[in-house]
Amino acid sequence: MSDPHVAAIPVADCGEPFINVRGTLLVDDRRADTAGSYAHLRRGVLDRLVHAQSLLPDGVRLLYIEGYRPPDLQRRYFEEYADDLRAANPAWPDDQVHRAAGRYVSPPAILGRGGAGTTPDTGSGVIVWWAGFSEDRGVPNRSDRGTTHMHLFKKPARWATAAACGLLAFAALPASPASAAGAKGGAPTVPARYAQQRLDWQPCQSGALECASMTVPRDWYHPGTGADLTVAVSRHRAADPAARRGVLMMAAGGPGASGLGRPAGLAAYSPKVAAAYDVVGFDQRGVGASTQVVCSDQDAVDALFTSGDLRDRSRRAVDATVDRARNFVQDCERRSGDLLPYITTDQAVHDMDLFRALLGESKVSYYGPSYATFLGAYYATEFPHRVDRVVLDSNIGFTGSWQKFLTGQPMSFQRRFEQDFLPWLAANDATYHRGRTTEEAKASYERLRRALGEHPLDLEGTTVTPNHLDAAATSIIYSGDRFPDLAMLLGVLEHPEAAPPAARKALAEKLKHPLGAQFAADFFSVICQDTPWNHDSAFWVRRSAADGAAYPMAGARELTFASVCAAWPHSQAPRVQVTGRGLPPIMMLNSLHDPATYYEGALRAHQGTAGSRLITVGGGDHGVYQSHNPCVDAYVEGFLVDGRMPAEDASCEGKPLPDPTASR
Repeated sequence: MSDPHVAAIPVADCGEPFINVRGTLLVDDRRADTAGSYAHLRRGVLDRLVHAQSLLPDGVRLLYIEGYRPPDLQRRYFEEYADDLRAANPAWPDDQVHRAAGRYVSPPAILGRGGAGTTPDTGSGVIVWWAGFSEDRGVPNRSDRGTTHMHLFKKPARWATAAACGLLAFAALPASPASAAGAKGGAPTVPARYAQQRLDWQPCQSGALECASMTVPRDWYHPGTGADLTVAVSRHRAADPAARRGVLMMAAGGPGASGLGRPAGLAAYSPKVAAAYDVVGFDQRGVGASTQVVCSDQDAVDALFTSGDLRDRSRRAVDATVDRARNFVQDCERRSGDLLPYITTDQAVHDMDLFRALLGESKVSYYGPSYATFLGAYYATEFPHRVDRVVLDSNIGFTGSWQKFLTGQPMSFQRRFEQDFLPWLAANDATYHRGRTTEEAKASYERLRRALGEHPLDLEGTTVTPNHLDAAATSIIYSGDRFPDLAMLLGVLEHPEAAPPAARKALAEKLKHPLGAQFAADFFSVICQDTPWNHDSAFWVRRSAADGAAYPMAGARELTFASVCAAWPHSQAPRVQVTGRGLPPIMMLNSLHDPATYYEGALRAHQGTAGSRLITVGGGDHGVYQSHNPCVDAYVEGFLVDGRMPAEDASCEGKPLPDPTASR
């Protein structure tokens, strides 16, 4: 196209900042995009789009062409896909790799003439926006192959979106901004002031790592809007530079936990991994040393989770729970309103990819536990050609919604408590004296809980209520190694006078804040915005009553968590559909009785993620790698270091539960 008024701009460079299509744009009238509709346009964008057409130069219109890729883009996609095929099928000869890659990357002819990669003759005054085939993680939609269509946008919302994209494309003709992400990753174009910054590595305060900070846009889809954010990053350099194979990125759970110091822990745990990788971490936007999101103060957060008895289903108690949740949301809006919409997993994965680019790496490997599985799955989905070897440990149901996942937790916490902890406690009655059967042990827990309800315990200045007991119990049973801690806690709360003052004081500090204010701010910002929630409070009152009766250990707090998200402003975050298609195989790990990331959710995520392998681990520990399970360690390190992925799903025995008499 020689006319100066004509430009060809890839949809991956300008479409996805406006529409939640995750790399797929089918805007003709025959079919919906992957989000199912245009209902997921970002907050405030629609109003801007309807005015964008008037800003285009006179006589310039936008043309949508399906099934077209320019030769240079086609070649790059072909080479990237061929590389993936070689990695997944090392025994294939080159000709087989090329045939397979060509089947998915060669676009059809344009309008029946010119052949693949031919620039269409459109005339002057036209900005061509090509979408090509359905680009779902780099693998074309099979139904689109061999078809050719050219459409003008006819529906107003679609034309407005196209006009805005065309405007940006037209404005960008003199020079192309630097990009920190691959065109196929679905990332917005990265302005040079972010992409060209340098990480100033300095020793971290702990001394074990190098630390730096990077500047990121508040909103990746509108980088010039609002004040920038800071993301703190860390690095542990590979111990053996000669054996270094790349970068292993880590992330923390929560959402809301700090990941900045985690590379040091992994490097100390696995010298083999530390020799092969620069292990890097970060505090996610909203957390820790990065720009923080702020909601209620600590006293208000304590009240949210400890006031009254969360098992109390009286009208007065239920109304108080809902009111406290609404007040928390109001605090979030008042103190962080202009930041809240951008504390999401989708925004965070774009931060991650900028970090990758600033490290000078074309791809990174990844390890993440708990919420970091959700983060890692989203990153791999949005940046499929930027990931190498991925390990997801203790999996949130990332193929579904936060609502679906969190409403499954009351069952899994109750199961862990009743089927693992109580039998262990009864088996060790000679040590802890809580009952010789599971039923007796459970009854002793309930007696203590009732006593705390009738007479809350003043423990070294901390008032301990039934909610404190439930919160402590649900936290401790994450790890079987900590079962003795819960058993001793029950004894101290029943007979505090028998415990040494130092032990009482230490326990009081641990019980004082069931959830930190900073953690809560980020946690709810993410879970309430990533995926849709039911905003009907009456629904949650009914649902929590049923779950609380069936699964009281964690079901009692369901109304608190759900009421926060029910009161949260409706989110405009894009829906990210994790499928695994076009990705290298992902290794997933999960224990059978994990209380937090329950096995059923992990199994759904595994079944919905093509090419994944699930290592099922006995027991119920949350976070099974780095927990001294030799079988799990062998699978993870064999994959990360040597590339050995099981041909099919596999299993490991869980660690034995502790014997309190062994140290006597």
